[in-house]
Amino acid sequence: MATLRIDTPGVAPPPSAGWSRRHGWWATARWRAPWVLAALLLPPALALLLAARVPPMREAEMLLRLDAPQAALAEAALLREQAPRVTDAAAGPPRMEILAEGRVLRLVLPHPDARAATAQVEALVRAWLAAREAFWSDAEATRLAARLAALEEEVRATAARLGALDLAQEAAAAIAHRQRLAERLDALAAERAAAMGRLAAAEAALAAQPGRVLGAVERSNAPLMEEPRTLLTRLLAERARMRAQYQPDAPMLAELEARITDARRALSQASGQRVETAREERNPLLDGLAAQVVDARIARDALAEEIAETTRLRTEAEARAAALLAALEPGRERAALAARLAARPVQQAAPVGVPEAATLRPGTTHPGPAWVAAGAGAGLVLALLMGALLTRWRTVFLHPAEAERATGLAGLGAMPARGGAGTPPAIASLAVQLLDSAPPGHAQMVQFLGTTAEDGRDAAARALAVELARVHGLSVALIDLDGDGRRHLATLGDPAQPPIPSPEGVFAHATGVPRLWVTYQRREAALMTPHALETGVLHMADRLRTAFDVCVLIGGAGMDHYARRRLSALVDGNILVVGRGRTRAPAAREMIGQVQAGGGRFFGLFWTEGARAA
Repeated sequence: MATLRIDTPGVAPPPSAGWSRRHGWWATARWRAPWVLAALLLPPALALLLAARVPPMREAEMLLRLDAPQAALAEAALLREQAPRVTDAAAGPPRMEILAEGRVLRLVLPHPDARAATAQVEALVRAWLAAREAFWSDAEATRLAARLAALEEEVRATAARLGALDLAQEAAAAIAHRQRLAERLDALAAERAAAMGRLAAAEAALAAQPGRVLGAVERSNAPLMEEPRTLLTRLLAERARMRAQYQPDAPMLAELEARITDARRALSQASGQRVETAREERNPLLDGLAAQVVDARIARDALAEEIAETTRLRTEAEARAAALLAALEPGRERAALAARLAARPVQQAAPVGVPEAATLRPGTTHPGPAWVAAGAGAGLVLALLMGALLTRWRTVFLHPAEAERATGLAGLGAMPARGGAGTPPAIASLAVQLLDSAPPGHAQMVQFLGTTAEDGRDAAARALAVELARVHGLSVALIDLDGDGRRHLATLGDPAQPPIPSPEGVFAHATGVPRLWVTYQRREAALMTPHALETGVLHMADRLRTAFDVCVLIGGAGMDHYARRRLSALVDGNILVVGRGRTRAPAAREMIGQVQAGGGRFFGLFWTEGARAA
């Protein structure tokens, strides 16, 4: 049977139209729309709820004048350290802004209560002034000097232990030495690879040379007649001696005459031959190639030893560099303390200007808009991530093009979940394709296969049977091997009506559609009986082909025994029914492999819509 042509109206585009991960994501998002929508809306909703619990904030500020601009950062840090001790839990974190090139420090404190905001800003400034005075007192200076002396002693001890006069210079030198060793290792690795290549080439060339070669060939015009002539002379002398002792007809003389004849023939043949001598000698190329192999091996071993030594030196250099870098930490702290002590007289002498009271900024601030915007961004990222994860974990098909691409089968049509009046266009097109591709006078047997009970193959097969019988006037047998036929009779006829045998003896129920018959009792059907031999199955198939023009079979949801696989090879072709959101890709590929391994063939796949499986 020829391959069916795909020309179904209203069917989604085939894989040639393109099916990418983006299409899979959109299909999954539509399939799991509540989940993706929840992931999209949940973060901004939580942000909105949290923002509703935060009251609007009033901001109080004070401008502090500094006469030592170089100490603005230190003053801001000291001011920030006092905030936890003088502000309550309702206050927000204070902000410090350095203005006028470090001569003005603006302090801003948010708080839900305007009066509390101004009071706490003033308290914070008072605490800062007290801490500033205490920080630069003589006692604090003494403590910093003691810490500085301890750090200097630690630095001297570390330098003596490492044998370094200047830790910074030694650390830089160790890092540079480590870098040089790393570059040397890379160069040695390249040289070793080149040496290994030369060694392999030399060994291959040495193995290809023969041990001995042709050294010289000597040719002479003198024929090789000495040995035949000597043999003939000896035989003639022997004949003369034997003639004197025996009768002329003696057998010994006859044998001797034959040997003389052979000797003369050999002498005649040797008169046309010339002497040729070939001399072999040891291949002169072997010594040079062997020397190249030895040199390459020596170079390889030398490079291996140098690499090992360089690796050891690099390990030592890395350890020394790490130790020197660790030893620099106390030196950095010592430098910071020395700078603070050097700046102490300046900051002691530098006065500050503090206003009498804090001022309130007009209006209020609220983090709600920023939180909602951040929640919306997080929701978008979460929705995209959820769609990607659901697409990766999804095993069911959601689009005909996806099923065609995953199974490698051509699409034959797509039947909607709820069709209008009349036959769906996909079923009409499928019927025409089946009839056009059938040989003349051949009764077709086509089987609808599926992997789950809810994939809609019974409805597709029934619609095809009705189309063939009603529109094309063919006698059609609908054989349900996945049920007993009663579900079709409930739609097409009366289940209580007794079966009527055809002229060939095949029992089937007549339906309300002329020329459409429905068989029953699938468990006793010879086509699926596990104990039936192939001859009996072939006989039943011949009877069905004789009785009906087309036989539409509804197969089971798996190929769990030999009888199903044998039937899939016996029919003219199989159609895999793929239900949207119900047919799983691993099960579909497994069924295709089992059918094709048993000798069966597929016309293609037929797509059905319907309610999504949970």
